[in-house]
Amino acid sequence: MIGSPGLARVLLTRVEGGGERRRFRGFLTCKPAIGASIVIVRDDGLRLMTSPVIRVLSDAEGRYWVETANSVYRLVIAATPAAGEPSSGGASTPR
Repeated sequence: MIGSPGLARVLLTRVEGGGERRRFRGFLTCKPAIGASIVIVRDDGLRLMTSPVIRVLSDAEGRYWVETANSVYRLVIAATPAAGEPSSGGASTPR
């Protein structure tokens, strides 16, 4: 989950602000914190960094809404690799 140490596989969708709706897949480097930026290492190797976080909300299904100074994002933690993505091939261990 989002509180676990290490990188978490995520889908980040900009739902408000900054023009068109955009989606980014990658790894979240640390959990969102008020005053800090969200940093995601995208699948193409580039780094995405948001403006500072103002508010973080979550629901019972494990989705997060993160308001930054410029936009609002929906953050979904991936439970399994997305279709077409290779898996590690090994057994996973819970954290």
